[in-house]
Amino acid sequence: MSTATIERSRTAHHGATAGAVVGRQLFVLGGSRSAYDHRGDVRTVGLDGTGVTDGVFASVPTVRGNLVAEAIGSQIVTIGGLVASKEGAADLNTPCDAVEVLDTTSGAWRRAAPLPQARVKPGVATCGGMVYALSGRSGDTDARTVYGYDVELDRWFDVAELPYGARHGAACRFGDRVYFAGGGSISPGSKVVRSSMLRFEPATNQVVALRDMPGARTGHSMVALGDSIYVLGGMDPEKRPCTSVLRYDVARDSWSVAGELGSPRVVFACGVVNDVVLLAGGWRRMLKESNETVEEFAPRSG
Repeated sequence: MSTATIERSRTAHHGATAGAVVGRQLFVLGGSRSAYDHRGDVRTVGLDGTGVTDGVFASVPTVRGNLVAEAIGSQIVTIGGLVASKEGAADLNTPCDAVEVLDTTSGAWRRAAPLPQARVKPGVATCGGMVYALSGRSGDTDARTVYGYDVELDRWFDVAELPYGARHGAACRFGDRVYFAGGGSISPGSKVVRSSMLRFEPATNQVVALRDMPGARTGHSMVALGDSIYVLGGMDPEKRPCTSVLRYDVARDSWSVAGELGSPRVVFACGVVNDVVLLAGGWRRMLKESNETVEEFAPRSG
């Protein structure tokens, strides 16, 4: 397995961003310039015959970092995250239950039913017309809950529990199932970065443990492409940003290394456009230096 990567300089992207793909565009939403300086920017990154293109949409109504986003049709559902008022404030890293939906056709935002409980950086994926939010930070610890959101009903459901809770894990849909990998589990006196890979089955609300990743990581992204799932970037247990890309063979329940990113990224926007993985923003160094580039990652055999 080899890869082609192209990294392009940009100046508009932040750390702690969220990403969702509609059509041929990756929407890059929200994020942070520092631990307290959250942003509501919404920018698009696309691919055409000349390369990467840029665009701008109306800002996220509730400015927050470490939110997550998922597309369903032409709408993008943004979920949870951190809100802060100012540097040094007591609510510097307050989890929120905000859910706001962007209609990418009109550019209008609407408020949706809030999360049943505030969450920071759950894994998120759409499957069978439902948006699922898996785990995430809740207060000082990490919840095991899997919530399902019905867009038509504007209603959340408590559908399952994971074997552990983790913030900054990543999820994606493959077929009619949702996969969730990694993340950091933090509780008083304990901090663990996970290497686990789990499969959530919406038809039965069952969770199945699969083969672990070759190494633990958190703050990464995960996408499905072809017959595989790819885990990109993130941070290892020593708090070192990663550039490696891991490939999970779904049929064989096995892992391999698929390549390297051009630069490290932690908590960034990511999605598949025209069989190319686009990555934007994130942290080069956690809470200190954002990655202001856009990168194309194209896995291929040969």
